[in-house]
Amino acid sequence: MKDGVKGEEYTGDSEGVPIGRAFPYFAYGSNMDKRRMRKRTGNFGKYFPAILKGYTLKFNKVAKPGNEEGYTNIVKDPSGVVEGVVYFIDMSSLKRLEKWEGYPEHYERIIVEIEKKESNEKLKVWTFIANQNKVGDNLKPKREYLQCLLNGKEFLSSEYYNKLLSIETLD
Repeated sequence: MKDGVKGEEYTGDSEGVPIGRAFPYFAYGSNMDKRRMRKRTGNFGKYFPAILKGYTLKFNKVAKPGNEEGYTNIVKDPSGVVEGVVYFIDMSSLKRLEKWEGYPEHYERIIVEIEKKESNEKLKVWTFIANQNKVGDNLKPKREYLQCLLNGKEFLSSEYYNKLLSIETLD
């Protein structure tokens, strides 16, 4: 167990690459794109669709100061639901991912409880949430960024996917 998140022994990913002890990470934004995730972490083990209750997805993370581009973030909302994917990653992959996410300056790593979409089994996982000083109003994603979320279609309900499709982009 690391910070309350239970790891598990895992012998390899879908390509048989050994990774040892793996920890669950919930991706709700551009990391739902498996190619992007592999590029960022180098390796991940098993993965499955998941639901995070009590939060809403927002594009309110400031991409760069002074512009209107927003990245994904989750915001507490008692009636909210965020869909995504849980990847099992080892500690070295987590450290690489932290660099991509701008941890700890831009995002904070927190523990949340998700539900596996298929079984409703609950699991404590790591995820990232934007630091309050990096959040803004009236931000929109670029089309290319939103496409990374849409590339996670296999993990999403059709209703949630269609909701993402309707998001207005900057370009």
